[in-house]
Parts: sequence; C-alpha cells; structure tokens
Amino acid sequence: MGDRHELLRALRLREVDVATIVVVAAVDVASSYAAVREGAAGYLTKPVDSVALVLGVERALETRALRREINALRARREQFAMEARRSLRAREALLATVAHDVRAQLAAVTMVTSSLTRGDLPDEHRKRLALVPRAVKRIERIVGDLLDIGRLEAGKLPLDLELAHASTVVEDVAGLLQPIAAERNVSVTTSASDFEVRCARPRIVQALERLGSSAVRGTPRNGSIRLRAELRDDRGWFAVEGGTDGGARREDREPMLEQSGMGASDEAASIDLVIAERIIEAHGGTLEVERGRTMLRFDLPLSGPSAAAAASTVAGKDASAASW
Repeated sequence: MGDRHELLRALRLREVDVATIVVVAAVDVASSYAAVREGAAGYLTKPVDSVALVLGVERALETRALRREINALRARREQFAMEARRSLRAREALLATVAHDVRAQLAAVTMVTSSLTRGDLPDEHRKRLALVPRAVKRIERIVGDLLDIGRLEAGKLPLDLELAHASTVVEDVAGLLQPIAAERNVSVTTSASDFEVRCARPRIVQALERLGSSAVRGTPRNGSIRLRAELRDDRGWFAVEGGTDGGARREDREPMLEQSGMGASDEAASIDLVIAERIIEAHGGTLEVERGRTMLRFDLPLSGPSAAAAASTVAGKDASAASW
C-alpha cells in the first residue's frame, strides 16, 4: 500500500493527467480514502466483476473531467486576479500623477487670487474672487476622494484601529456639517448613547460626515437632519435621519438617486456614498437604507471594554429605546 501511495503522490506532483483507480480489499476502507486524497480518481473493492469495473472506469473519467474543469477555473481566477491587481496599480499611479498636477495648478490659482485681492478692485470683482478659494477647496476634496477610493479598492488605505466614543464621533461630525448646513439653513441635531467601538476613528468620522453631507444636500431649505448612534444587537449603529435615502445599497444606488431628486449627475453625492460605503465595509460593517423613510445607517462590530457590557446594556433597554 505504501508503494501505491508513493506512485499516486508522484503522479500528482508531476501533474500527470491520468484517471487512476485503486483496487483494495473490502476491509481496507482507510487506505481507499488515503488513495483518493493522494489523487486517485476512485477505488474499487475486491472482488471486482465486469460491471463494477466499467462503472468504476466511467466514474474515474468523470472525476478527471471535473478536476480538469476545476483546475481551468482556478487558473482563470488567478489570471483575472493578476489582471485586476495590475489594473488597480496602474489606476492608482495615474490618479496619483493627476492629483499631483491638479494640486500644483490649484496652488498657483490660490496664489494668484490672493495677490489680486490685495489690490484695489471693484466690489463686484472682489466678491467673485472670494468664490475662488471655496471652489479650490471643493476640487481638492474631490481629488482626495478619488485617491481614497483607489486606495480603499486596492486595500492600501491604512486603518489604525483605536477605541472611539460614539458620542464624540457624532458630535465631531455635527460640527463638520455646520458650514454646509448653514448655507442651506438646515439644522443638525444629535442623539448618541455612550459606548465605544474599535475603529479607525478619522475614517468613521469621514464616512458619517459624507452621509451627513449627502443628507444635507437632499434636505429642503429650513429643514433638519439628525445624527444618531445606538447600541443594538451587540453592534454599534450610526444613522443619519433626514435628507434623501439615495444610494445606500449598491444595486439600488442609481434608481434611488433619481427618486430622491439628486439624479445620477450629482457626482458629489455619488462619491460621498461610495467612500462611506467602502470605509464601512473595510471595518466589517454594512451600509443600509430603511425603505419608506429617509434614513441611512450602518453598523460596526463592538470591541474592547464595551463589548462585554453591550449585551447587558442592550438587554436592559425597553423595546422603544432599542428601536430606531
């Protein structure tokens, strides 16, 4: 039996494409399984009659055919993965080059604008020049967004995990949303439980801020949005209420954007949602939308000291407090 296994192992290592059948005694089941693990296409137990032999050969040939298909699929998968990695590297290099050139031009525009505003200009011209820095910042943000998307898809965006208080995250995001909310006279309120999640805090702030920005843009003037954070089912849930529900799920993103009034042409909203979704998925969370209500929400796994207490905390809440 040892020589038989050695022969099978040698055939497998040399990738010899042959359908091998092992004939064993009826009581030697363990050796039969060992032979199959070493590459045999099947086995027969003694005594072997002509019918069993024919069936065994047919099964062995079918097994070999299946193995060929599996090996071909594996080879194609590896080829596709290699091409995808090569494409991501090329795109990342192109984005980095373009970003560098764009930022250099923006710096020149900012410098020229600053020098012009120091001169004696009519008020109308001065007001127009005052719009340039805001436009520059907006373009710089888009450039940074494109770089972040490339890094996230390539798995190269570092996530330095730390314990973060959910309430602090929500308050920080509310502060970041104030400028854009003030432009539209939209109020931003918060409601957050005091719990911790292990996450890359700046990135989670970034994700929630992008969802909030999207909601503010979709909220009518003099409206309001609310940022929430709750413990639920041993996970930390963050939500943005108000605005639109566009784009929370990949397969529904375009139709929802159109229904919400953003439209597929609103590139800022689309980019915001893509970045938020990628960051959340990198943390093991999921971005969701509750149909029928304008709510974007995502969950994150708990960790650290709050993980053990989460179960007792959630269990002690009544149904109304635990629900959204």
